[in-house]
Amino acid sequence: MLDFFWRSLGIDFLKIRDDLFDREAGPAVYEPWGRNYRGNMFLHVRVAQAGAEAELLGAIRREMRAFDPKLPVLQATTMSAFHDRSIELWAVQSGGRLFLVFGLGYWPRRDAFFRVLAITIAYSLVIGAIDAATGANYLYLRSKPAGGSLLDLLGPWPWYIASAAAIAIALLFILDAPFRLLRGWIPNRGRGARS
Repeated sequence: MLDFFWRSLGIDFLKIRDDLFDREAGPAVYEPWGRNYRGNMFLHVRVAQAGAEAELLGAIRREMRAFDPKLPVLQATTMSAFHDRSIELWAVQSGGRLFLVFGLGYWPRRDAFFRVLAITIAYSLVIGAIDAATGANYLYLRSKPAGGSLLDLLGPWPWYIASAAAIAIALLFILDAPFRLLRGWIPNRGRGARS
């Protein structure tokens, strides 16, 4: 049954020789995403019965270990557990930022908006030069992702880059606006240190 499951996902376990000195072929995982290879692989599986996720994860781990014991499965988790951990991480990071601002009194500097904007533009220019030199597509400066994304809503190349830059500037302005407004009301703020 799991052999059908793997093949329906486009994953084949092939018997191949990994090394010149292998006497017989061993099992290996074939991923049909070679053009867009990533070191991690995500399997999105929907179970028919609620509560059967742990059982399916165990079966997937056993089958993968049976086909290739050296295959590094770093983490196998359900989507709900992944989502819960992501929300917890976001909450801790947001709480830390709020503590810095309200608890310790650290505020962004007055020129933080322009500094962050300049650093972002400089970073994009460096990445654009690397993309041009290597033919890569970091930051999607050469083309949009093949699978479709929110960049599709921002127009064709190169206009989606300008649209994304405008959205980034607007978001930076929105994030800086409360501190800009409060600086006039609260003295000695905006130097990046406690007052």
